Amino acid sequence: MQKYINQSSVFVKSNSLILTIMNLLSTVIITFVKIAKMKIVDQFAEYLFIKKKDNKAPKDKWIGYMHGMNRISIFVFLIGLIVLMFKLVILPMLK
Repeated sequence: MQKYINQSSVFVKSNSLILTIMNLLSTVIITFVKIAKMKIVDQFAEYLFIKKKDNKAPKDKWIGYMHGMNRISIFVFLIGLIVLMFKLVILPMLK
């Protein structure tokens, strides 16, 4: 019986260590995701002219072209969503 109790206490200690490590990793991952999400939201706000551009951002014509193409693709995507919503939701309600 004593052997079983010793093994179980080692198992509990190793389990608690694993849980502590997993908790720490999940906290770090959640923090990085929140930071990345805010950067993505800020970038979309700049593309949609809701937020002012960052003055510290590098000024390169190729980066400007890339941001312009991204802006166009976001606008086309939003227009497509509006058309789909109109076709799939509003038109069936009017019939």
